[in-house]
Amino acid sequence: MERISIVTRQTSKSLYETDDVLQLQCIGEVESINAMPSKDIRWCRKEKGKFKFISFQDPPLTDVVERSKDGCTVVQNSFLFYHVSQNDTALEIMCESGWGYACGIHGINATLNIPTKDTKPDEWKMWPILIHDKKSLLNPEHIILDGLGKTIHLQCTASAHSNNSSLVRYINWCFKKEEKAKWTQVILQESEENASSNSGGKITYFSKIQYHVTVFDSDVHFLCEISKSQTCGTGFTFVQTIVHVDKRKGNICR
Repeated sequence: MERISIVTRQTSKSLYETDDVLQLQCIGEVESINAMPSKDIRWCRKEKGKFKFISFQDPPLTDVVERSKDGCTVVQNSFLFYHVSQNDTALEIMCESGWGYACGIHGINATLNIPTKDTKPDEWKMWPILIHDKKSLLNPEHIILDGLGKTIHLQCTASAHSNNSSLVRYINWCFKKEEKAKWTQVILQESEENASSNSGGKITYFSKIQYHVTVFDSDVHFLCEISKSQTCGTGFTFVQTIVHVDKRKGNICR
């Protein structure tokens, strides 16, 4: 193999973080049949001390950049887009040609160590609160309702590494109707809808409530938080939004 490297249009980092997408390049000789590669360059990743074949969202892009005069070999260039994940704390990638069943056993290979940051397994991620009516998702920059007496639905989504799911006891929905007021729990006429999923080592929580707009509403501040208690304002991570009610025109703006 001639070389394996990280190719990027951005400034190279000394440490790469979770959710970074790296473009990797590998160039090397491959045996050919009728001037075509017998096997494309293959990519592997070290897991628990052994290299294993990687499955990708998008397959590697390969092309031939040179052919030998005798037609026995070709030089192949392989590009790969790699997504740095939560578990990539000591990332080592291999590309190889002339490979057998297991990675790194037969053929010629080259390896690349990619430095990554501590992925902070206790860190939670929350998405902006979604607001919709019975028909469709509402544009947060220009929400228009027919008037008061309407119902809006608010959805909150949060995720973290599944090892930290024990930190969560409550998803609190809180609100206040003045900027300087204290957060209090939203009193629900209907039950809160909650769901969760656990996939790929990450757990995701979903929570949805209904809020009925009345003549008492003008500016309504909403808060969704992940907390160890049911007391509003105690969450270790949160998202919030403001709903403004125009009582004359029935407009709601965020």
